[in-house]
Amino acid sequence: MLLLLTLAGITPGCSIPEPEPEPGGEAEVETGGETGGESGDDVLALEFDGEVPTNVLMISVDTLRRDYVGRYDGSDRTPTLDRLLDEGFTLDDHRSCSSWTWPSVLCALSGRTIATLGVISPGPSDPPPPLPAGASLLPDWLKAQGYATGLVTANDFLTDAYGLALGYDLKNDIADGRPPTLDIGPMGLETLDALKATGAPWFLHLHYLDPHDPYSPPSGYKPDIDTAPVGGIELTNHHGVEAIAEGWEEYTDEEKALVIETLKALYRAEIRLLDDALEALLDALEARGDLDDTLVVIWSDHGEQFWEHGNWYHRQGLNDEEAAAVASFWAKSLRAGATRAPSTHLDLAPTLMAALGLALPADVEGALDGDIVGAFGQERPRFAHAMKAEVSLQSVDCRRRRLLAWWHGERRFYRLDEDPLELNNLYDPEDPEVIELEALLAPELERYRELAAGYDG
Repeated sequence: MLLLLTLAGITPGCSIPEPEPEPGGEAEVETGGETGGESGDDVLALEFDGEVPTNVLMISVDTLRRDYVGRYDGSDRTPTLDRLLDEGFTLDDHRSCSSWTWPSVLCALSGRTIATLGVISPGPSDPPPPLPAGASLLPDWLKAQGYATGLVTANDFLTDAYGLALGYDLKNDIADGRPPTLDIGPMGLETLDALKATGAPWFLHLHYLDPHDPYSPPSGYKPDIDTAPVGGIELTNHHGVEAIAEGWEEYTDEEKALVIETLKALYRAEIRLLDDALEALLDALEARGDLDDTLVVIWSDHGEQFWEHGNWYHRQGLNDEEAAAVASFWAKSLRAGATRAPSTHLDLAPTLMAALGLALPADVEGALDGDIVGAFGQERPRFAHAMKAEVSLQSVDCRRRRLLAWWHGERRFYRLDEDPLELNNLYDPEDPEVIELEALLAPELERYRELAAGYDG
């Protein structure tokens, strides 16, 4: 059976010239070995051989940098995740809406930005506000179609207290403690048994916290380097590393290099732990036959910075180390493929609903900021925000150009095709490319400023 993802609501594109493709480079969309059109705006995103799956397993991973995954860095630390990405339909140029969990997950589950929903978190010490009355998320949409829904999370942002557990019939109580990475799968299987007992199609969402800090992998995953404290500060402790970050300029170059090397080694160890947990989960699901009629959606909420742009942690900036994300769809009947069209978390929920052949709720249809993967090409601008950073920051991308705009006035501009690590700030207010991106971003800046009126950020 061939699933056509119809074109709808295509965002007006920018006119920045598209960089010339590299000889032999991947086309915008490839599916089942067939290459789509030049622009990628009239091609199929997902194709199924046989029946479209009924059930849905969503796996979201906290703080996973895309460039630390084997598909993207050539390492062997994520064989299970790499298999899913290679066998599924993968979004290879995917970005989050933000650089921390709450807004990232909210846009992934709602297809809408925080500005569209009218909610904002003004500062690091303030919890996100409740969602507006009548707001609905993906689990609500699926429940309206007869699905039984369940959530197992290790992050307390995905709870009723923060508005992100709407629509789940079953959910674990985070007050009982954050489940370790290796426990998420077994807890998920118990929840799945309860969902299947209803006789309804099911949607199960598992949210893994690792490799979020503190980077403290269990003994079997310790890195092969010395991870002793630096300057008396334990690097497996969040507050210790935070203290180092606050006094960063007081450290010598040698001490800085040691801190970064140690933290990255611990972080990579937690990614290996995550991959083993995914392997155990998928093996168990396969043995039970639960993958035979299931669409798997896997994505990371945001990344992590290790001083690439002057900071540690996330919610600091919107460069790729923090905002680039993993995203892929997998099913036994789904043709393998990939796209480099510029997707975001906003596209995940509408694409999932379209893949299942399900209609959006009437009050949601036409109100989404996201679109169906396959309905846009390289001309599509992408926006992101870091409203919980030290200073509020927004960004726009288009055709491998990126503009970062701080509310206090600082601007940075990168040509990503020439400078993928975003090391050379080429901002020039007279540059036509900068002028165009400024014009694209200006309405978004104003919209967020109005929403955050009174926020001294």
